[in-house]
Amino acid sequence: MIRLESVTRLYGDHPAIDDLSLEVHQGQFVAVMGHNGAGKSTLLRLVAGLTRPTEGRVLVNDRELRRDNDARRAIGLLAHESYLYGTLTARENLHFTARLFGLTDSDEHVDALLADVGIAWAADLPVETYSRGMEQRAALARALLHDPELLLLDEPFAGLDQAAEAFLHERLARLRGAGKTGLLVTHDPARAVRSADRLVVLKRGRVVFDEQVTGPLAETFPVTYSSLLGEGTA
Repeated sequence: MIRLESVTRLYGDHPAIDDLSLEVHQGQFVAVMGHNGAGKSTLLRLVAGLTRPTEGRVLVNDRELRRDNDARRAIGLLAHESYLYGTLTARENLHFTARLFGLTDSDEHVDALLADVGIAWAADLPVETYSRGMEQRAALARALLHDPELLLLDEPFAGLDQAAEAFLHERLARLRGAGKTGLLVTHDPARAVRSADRLVVLKRGRVVFDEQVTGPLAETFPVTYSSLLGEGTA
């Protein structure tokens, strides 16, 4: 589903991503972790097609994003910032997105998505009146509107209360069960273990850890993670 081939992304002379190769297969949910500046968000932006590699190639479904619009259509993005228009209602935001993707007869689909994420009752209220949790639910509905194969999630739990976080975990588990592929950026190892079946740790733009989540690893990973980042010993 995702393949990075010897990718480097420079900002000035600084490599945010440094000669990185990585594959994510169909149906995997991969959590990407690391300190601020490790390259997590840059990696996600590269896969989303929001920035281009200085060197190397980024492919989604064996197609380069910069050359193939269909590859972009395979992606749904859920970030810490919702990227919704605050003066528009949730319903209006989703209809606007539907037009961008060329979706027709979207009324029933939009209504069903808003009901599925639990904000049908607020569908016609401006998003700027929403709580953080409600806004993230609307952003999730927008990310799923075109039924993407690949979900990119950049710190999606940031600022959520306990109820909203539980809701998002439940929806991600459902999407994993449906065979969707995910790339999740988070700074929290406990959330990573709960949300993903594979853990990747970046340090200075390079992969320093890449393992499947297993029973023993799930229990010890927070300590392992601290050790990898030089915050203690495993």
